Amino acid sequence: MKYKYLIAGLLLSIICYDGFTQNKNVITLFDCYAEAEKAYPTYGNRDLYLRMNELQTSNVNVAYLPKFSLNGQATYQSDVTKVEIPFDKFMEEIFAQFPVQIEIEIPELDIPAPKKDQYKLSLDVNQVIYDGGINKYKKEIENANMETNLQQVEVELYQIKDRINKLYFALLLLQENKNGLQIMIEEIEKRLMVMSSAVDNGVMLQASLDVLLAEKLKLEQKILQIEMTYESALKGLEILLNRELPADVMVEIPSVDVLNKDLARPELKLLDLQMNKLDAASKLVTRKNYPMLFGFGQVGYGRPAFNMFSDEFDTFYYVGAKLTWNFWDWKESSREKQIYAIQKEILQKNKETFSKNISIGLVSEEVKFQKYNEILAKDAEIIKLRTKISETSASKLENGIITSTDYITDLNAEINAKISLKSHELELIQAKINYITMQGN
Repeated sequence: MKYKYLIAGLLLSIICYDGFTQNKNVITLFDCYAEAEKAYPTYGNRDLYLRMNELQTSNVNVAYLPKFSLNGQATYQSDVTKVEIPFDKFMEEIFAQFPVQIEIEIPELDIPAPKKDQYKLSLDVNQVIYDGGINKYKKEIENANMETNLQQVEVELYQIKDRINKLYFALLLLQENKNGLQIMIEEIEKRLMVMSSAVDNGVMLQASLDVLLAEKLKLEQKILQIEMTYESALKGLEILLNRELPADVMVEIPSVDVLNKDLARPELKLLDLQMNKLDAASKLVTRKNYPMLFGFGQVGYGRPAFNMFSDEFDTFYYVGAKLTWNFWDWKESSREKQIYAIQKEILQKNKETFSKNISIGLVSEEVKFQKYNEILAKDAEIIKLRTKISETSASKLENGIITSTDYITDLNAEINAKISLKSHELELIQAKINYITMQGN
């Protein structure tokens, strides 16, 4: 059966950019999530990864543009190729065969040798005509890299929620404890007003009044200790939010109900993206064995040019095309693809393990829901009884039937029962928030 969760009171969290409600002295849990995410240094990595992907994709795209290179060289070599043909002796031997001797002047054949110092300046052009689809899959890998990096940022940002939850509910618990102690002080003050008159009239001893005054001071001391702890926890929250909070800021109790069991953890998506990246890398390996066609050309100036028998500086050029096909690589590509397949299988196992651990954690939180609901029902019954006892004690105290110490004991029991109720309510809400956080929602 599918469930959905509903976060009641979420509209109270929809506020202006600064992350707080219109009441600057009240902050919500969902405000803290948004503020902490933007304040976390990793948040800025999103734009950096997007910019990096844009640059890397641009580099991949230029592979289909012609590549130009300017080259120059000057050399001196110990020897050069020479053409020496004894043409005059060769012709004399031929004419000697004729019966009639003919005198012919045979010019010497002089083939100049290249000079030992040579110079060359050229502009080379190379153009990819067909690369077997390599660039296409390189872009897929770059996009997969970008998506993986962005999701890694989401994973790191999501982990802040756990830290926020702990600080936020610590503040809530301190806040509720302080409220309980203040209620107890108010009750004591009511008794003090009645008993002061009785003491003045000699109906009650000053010692009974002093016991209440001492208890009030003790409670005020506890409130000071709570305020110190509250301020310390608030400083931790300020660090995560990267802003200063008012000293009297109050944290709002989140109203939440858990109705959804679907997992949406960013870690699961990250593992999926990592597997997609391996798929793209495997496809690229296959494309490396496709035939590739290139065009090339060169234009230059130098000595000697393409005419090796010329001793003059001259221009030259050539153009051509080249086909390469790595059709046999001793199964290297096959082994690379097997490695990617194994890595993908490892990631799949990691995903299953992660999901299983999260499911175990969710079941543990569900048990807490049932436990806290039962505890809260008992708390309500205890408070009823303790309130009745406390009210009776207050009446007895005013009539001098019991001592102030007896009354304080009963009042303490009532207030502690109420504080326990609030604490258990907060623990139930925290368990639900932890459940939602664990789900990834």
